[in-house]
Amino acid sequence: MWKKQDDAMRAQPESDSELESLGDALIESLMDSRLEKRDSAVGPRKVLAEGHQPSSSSPTMTTYTEALNEFTKNATAFIEQLPLLTKARDSYEQAMRAGAELRKILDTGQENLKTLMTQLEQAVNIHAVRSGLDRKKPEPAKVEAIRGTDESSGGVRRFP
Repeated sequence: MWKKQDDAMRAQPESDSELESLGDALIESLMDSRLEKRDSAVGPRKVLAEGHQPSSSSPTMTTYTEALNEFTKNATAFIEQLPLLTKARDSYEQAMRAGAELRKILDTGQENLKTLMTQLEQAVNIHAVRSGLDRKKPEPAKVEAIRGTDESSGGVRRFP
């Protein structure tokens, strides 16, 4: 019984040292990818060095290693796409600025049109009032009976 516990205690530090080295490798890989990103494009890479093969007796270590490699691959691919995200954000902000400028121009134009229309309506109203005062009142028409020279009767004549 004591022997099994001693074996477990001996296995634990080896596992911890492997985990620490994998963690260090991950941090180093991420730092390298950030530094290389500034200089050139970053390609996906394996975190584990050739000398760090997971022990075949530990399925947990294998799972951890696979997950770590998958994370590194996906994180690297994501980091490669960050410039596109930045470009998209910059383009969006540029479109918003242009849209605001366009709205400002359209609003100014609309206000100018309203002012011009108001002035036009006032000019038409003033002209209509002046025209009405300048006109003479129409004289009432005198109605005379039309009589023919032949007919002396006061009858109404029809046109054919």
